[in-house]
Amino acid sequence: MHSFPQNTSGDIDIMMIESFNEGTNWTAPVRINDDALANGKMQDMLWADFDNDGDIVVSWRDRRNASGGGFLAASEFYASFRDKDSASFSANFKISDSLVAYNNVLAQDGNDFMSIAIENDTLSAAWGNTRDGSLDVWFVRMHAPTATTTSISLIESSKNNFNIFQIHQREFILLKQSTKRLSQKWKYMI
Repeated sequence: MHSFPQNTSGDIDIMMIESFNEGTNWTAPVRINDDALANGKMQDMLWADFDNDGDIVVSWRDRRNASGGGFLAASEFYASFRDKDSASFSANFKISDSLVAYNNVLAQDGNDFMSIAIENDTLSAAWGNTRDGSLDVWFVRMHAPTATTTSISLIESSKNNFNIFQIHQREFILLKQSTKRLSQKWKYMI
C-alpha cells in the first residue's frame, strides 16, 4: 500500500495504490478524500497506519471548509477508515475539532506535524495546531469504524517551551523545559 498527495483534478487530493504481489503490479489510484472534485481545496500531510487485524486508517490536513484555497488556507485534520474485508474507504470524518487559520509558526522546522496510530479499531492522533497564535499539541482518541470521539485534549502549548522527539514508531516524548533545566517530562503513547 502506498498513499500519496497528487494533483489530478486541479487541486491536491489524497490517493492510494496497492500491490498484492510484492510491487510487481499496482492497482489504479483510488481517491480517499471525498470533498468535491476540482474545488480548489488542497489536502496534504498524510499519515496512514494498519491495526493488528489489517484495517487501515489514512489521515491528512484538509482545507475543504476554508474560504480560500492553497497551502496558506485554514485547515482541519480528516481521516478515512477501511475495514480489512472492504474494498472501499468510509466517508471522511474530522479528527480535529476546529478550522484553524494558517500561522507562520507552522513554517518553522518541526512545527507542522501530525501522527496517527490505530490498534483494535481505536485511532489515536496528535497534531500541531495554532488556533491561539502559538504552536499547541492536540491529541484525540476515537473509535475509527464509527468515527466516534472518546476524548480530545490540548496536551501542550509552545507558550510552555516544549520539544517533541520520536523514540519509536508509536512512542513520543514531550519535553517541557524551563529556562535553566529540564523541569518536567511526559511520555505519550500514540
